[in-house]
Amino acid sequence: MNSPLVNGKPAELVAGSNVTTIPFTLANPVRCKRQDVPISHGVCLPRGLVTTCNGWSVTGSSGQALSAQTEILARWPDGSAKWVLVDFVADHIEPGRSEWSITTESVDTFDAKSKVEMTPMASGLQLQIDDRPLLPIALQLHDHEGRSVATTWESVSWDATGPVRWSAHAIGALQENPLRVAMRIDVFPATGLVRCDVTLHNPQAAQHQGGLWDLGDPGSVFFQDFAVEVPAILADSSSELSWQLEPGTFWKDSDQVEFHLHQESSGGENWRNETHVDRTGRVPSRYRGYRVSEPTAIEGLHAEPIIKIQNANQMLQCGVPEFWQQFPKALRVCDDTVIVELFPQDWPGGHELQGGERKTHTIWLHTSATDETQSLEWIHRPVRAILSSGWIDTCGVFRPVTCSDSVGRVDPYLKESLSGMHSISRRREITDEYGWRNFGDIRADHEQAEFAGEAPIVSHYNNQFDLVFGGILQLTRTGDPTWWELFDPLARHVMDIDIYHTEADKAAYSGGMFWHTDHFQHARTSTHRTYSRANRPDGKDYGGGPSNEHNYTTGLLTYHYLTGSMAAKEAVIGLADWVIRMDDGRRTILGVVDDGPTGLASATCGLDNQVPGRGAGNSLNACLDAWELTGEDRFLTFAETLIARCVHPDDDVTALDLLNAELRWSYVVFLTSLAKYLDLKTESEQFDDAFDYARASLLHYVRWMLQHESPWLDRADELDYPNETWAAQEMRKANVLRWAARYTDDAELRRKLCEQGNAWADRAWSDLNRFENRTVARCVSVLMTEGARDASFRDGVETLGISRPLPTKSYPPRVPFVPQKTRVKAMLKRPTQWASIALRMMNPRRWRSKA
Repeated sequence: MNSPLVNGKPAELVAGSNVTTIPFTLANPVRCKRQDVPISHGVCLPRGLVTTCNGWSVTGSSGQALSAQTEILARWPDGSAKWVLVDFVADHIEPGRSEWSITTESVDTFDAKSKVEMTPMASGLQLQIDDRPLLPIALQLHDHEGRSVATTWESVSWDATGPVRWSAHAIGALQENPLRVAMRIDVFPATGLVRCDVTLHNPQAAQHQGGLWDLGDPGSVFFQDFAVEVPAILADSSSELSWQLEPGTFWKDSDQVEFHLHQESSGGENWRNETHVDRTGRVPSRYRGYRVSEPTAIEGLHAEPIIKIQNANQMLQCGVPEFWQQFPKALRVCDDTVIVELFPQDWPGGHELQGGERKTHTIWLHTSATDETQSLEWIHRPVRAILSSGWIDTCGVFRPVTCSDSVGRVDPYLKESLSGMHSISRRREITDEYGWRNFGDIRADHEQAEFAGEAPIVSHYNNQFDLVFGGILQLTRTGDPTWWELFDPLARHVMDIDIYHTEADKAAYSGGMFWHTDHFQHARTSTHRTYSRANRPDGKDYGGGPSNEHNYTTGLLTYHYLTGSMAAKEAVIGLADWVIRMDDGRRTILGVVDDGPTGLASATCGLDNQVPGRGAGNSLNACLDAWELTGEDRFLTFAETLIARCVHPDDDVTALDLLNAELRWSYVVFLTSLAKYLDLKTESEQFDDAFDYARASLLHYVRWMLQHESPWLDRADELDYPNETWAAQEMRKANVLRWAARYTDDAELRRKLCEQGNAWADRAWSDLNRFENRTVARCVSVLMTEGARDASFRDGVETLGISRPLPTKSYPPRVPFVPQKTRVKAMLKRPTQWASIALRMMNPRRWRSKA
């Protein structure tokens, strides 16, 4: 194992050292210094370095050791810390990039611990930070008929009470309304800063008749507005108002404490794009950009406001990140109260949350004495923390990818793909991928090639092939903070919009992940939910719902490690639980007759197709991520169930029709997850029978690939669309071969796997560069991850798991898996089974929990 670093050198090379220094960078995107900015960032650690992490400190450009608060997010199998969330308040941040470090030595740098109290009140919470004035944070919702709806708090709990940050989580219900609310409040008491994440959630199931998921569904909830109100409790009435509409502009003062700003649309050239249709098919936005009506009339495009109310003794500031990007938004001041309209009242037709949909917004508050000069302007151009790629490789948390030395052909490709006309912002602007429901997602521009319409296609990608993970991987490789602009809003969008947040639908759907929207069709009123009634073909089956084939968790897992996001942690566990639930035959109506596994977790391109494919591969990957995150054996057990169901060391692979590219190309997705399983089992030193079975199966399949596979584009006549996507996907095959080479004790086989893997990777890059559309979203999403793996494998293949030679043993013949629905159909065809079926149907216990 590589050694930890001290000042950039391995620890054992520093005489007498018992301290590890972890280098990282703070990237400040503006041309001025920033002060007293709270930073929360995940830090990885090598295996065996520390088991506890109290009393760490952070040092920056000032040279002063700053107090750091720590929380262990994940542990290595030996119990040592793997990922630690580090909180500190950066005192002076230079413009551009500045070098900082974390010291793992226990040092006494902590100030006296502040005290924060939180008290539930009618429709809100009340904060007390030390001796500062009370800070009430109230919620206000009006239903579709304009009636005010009160909040009842069901639970309020503290998640962290440290010297840097206090964190609380409150969950509530709205009276006589199906919507639910949640608030996660982070208080930085030494600074007077408060961050509020406010979530509005519709837990009802959509009815999705015919498998169609349009706006206006009976499961939706309609309402007029939803706002957060913060009274500025000042010592006297002589308060003053000032405000800033965009960062870097002059503050404006007002004699009257009245203010009203409304962001109607994105302000972009395509602000009336069909992306924003409501349930009637109309775009509600009435004008471009924002307007200020009080205290004076002003118009503009992109508001990023900060409001300040103060008197001689106290000051309250308020700001909302992504104010214009997540339109509509409004910000008002009335009677010394700041009102943040997350869903504004002045919006044609009101607002709709679809069944199982939720939305989280962030609000920053700052209370202080007026002689303090800190401004909340930084919330609109946040400082980003970036770990050293050398340190990441020392820790080995992204293996088999190496981050510091692996420069490959993916780097100029991604530079071309994400700059100029292909930049992240430009991709969003084409169809105005903004608004509270859309912002963060990436337009599926590859669908344009087969689109029959004239206008740019409105097609939402919903994190296909895990763009979140690909973006994080590229951040670690390049250190370029621009990657945050991709994966940060995308991760938050996925967690709110793309996951079906309900327990009221059938097990195959509840808690699942929605596909990208339908191929070569405008999304219309389906928003991010795949199938719209507007696209239903006459006389043909159409429709569907969340599917195991579109379940991407690794980016959310890594996002949790980088940010400490509890929502991301809950999403990973929830998506793995969904995998297990959908396969539980007791939860279906057919479970009355046969309560065995459904096969839904392992199917690809049809329920009877229980061969290696992306359905089973994504399910396996989700369970592995949840096992890594929680250590719970139930996730590993189900992962091994999927492996035994889908592959066998003695499979007749040719008979599985894997060369049928259109239907079976994704078998390599499963093999990739199988290789990841071997990595995690090796990391845990679990060299058991299940490990041997999976290892033998993987090597059996890659031997078959060496003999039978060829580049997909060599068989272009068999492909419906022989386009750039096949070149990008070819990289998966190349990487599977080289990944499997890590697990063979046969030197000659390892050589062949590496040589063929390199050859197929060369071919993939060559083919890709022939296509004009090589930079479309689907290719980029694949190559952000697979291209990084290619660069790393070219540096050499590390051999793993071969200290225990592959056992020479035979396995019992595989019994083909038959899905629940197929089993029940077979039973109904046999009259001898009818009596048994009738007895089971008369048993009331078998009718419980049926979806």
